[in-house]
Amino acid sequence: MVDDGYAVAFPFINEAGYAGLAAGEEMLLNIGIVVDFDTVNPYVAESILRNAFDLVSIDGPQSIVASTRAQLRRLMATLYTQPDLSGKGFVAALEHLFGRTRAEMIAVTEMTSAYADAGLEAARIMGQELGLRMGYEVLTAEDADVCTTICIPAAEGGPYPIEDEEHKPALHPRCRCDWSPVVLGEI
Repeated sequence: MVDDGYAVAFPFINEAGYAGLAAGEEMLLNIGIVVDFDTVNPYVAESILRNAFDLVSIDGPQSIVASTRAQLRRLMATLYTQPDLSGKGFVAALEHLFGRTRAEMIAVTEMTSAYADAGLEAARIMGQELGLRMGYEVLTAEDADVCTTICIPAAEGGPYPIEDEEHKPALHPRCRCDWSPVVLGEI
């Protein structure tokens, strides 16, 4: 039932996100700030090749083998580096393997995880350059759909050292959590 509702809502949520980006870009341009949304973050592509599809089971009835995981990682990294990448493009590339609903779930989860990995790596590097020990806090969506068994305890338990992988978003499939950097002290 939840999957059916998500499948119906996803296109509208996706379009609203793009409309919001376009409006934000226009507002920034009006005050003289140019933002290039086509810039590829190299840490995201690295993270995808190293970690993507870790939540997709290798064992069990819906298993994938290591070689398939490697192929999916390469596909996702390739799609990420395309300047016209959209959530729809990634979903379409996965749909023939997993079906639409599962492809949407995987796309949301994997992109959330890849962006968190890249951001945490950037925070770690920045901290090193500034002589700071960095950490992060988990932020939930703060609504009725937040996972009470995984996300809320993770948000209440921080801050975590930047190297902590256990509490890094995506914490579970379709996780909507984010993170915020925290300075834990000096090196």
